[in-house]
Amino acid sequence: MIMEPAGLTERPLRPIVSSASYDMIQQTGQARAEERRAWEHPSRQAPGPPCTR
Repeated sequence: MIMEPAGLTERPLRPIVSSASYDMIQQTGQARAEERRAWEHPSRQAPGPPCTR
């Protein structure tokens, strides 16, 4: 992986190594965010212990 020319000092936890892979991951992330938004209201209404994280 080319880190020095990019000015990076630390490796990413999960490197993305091609433009096509980056695009696919962006689309997947957007789809997951939309799914979370769709479930936000029922999730907030559900009883349960408070999150400790």
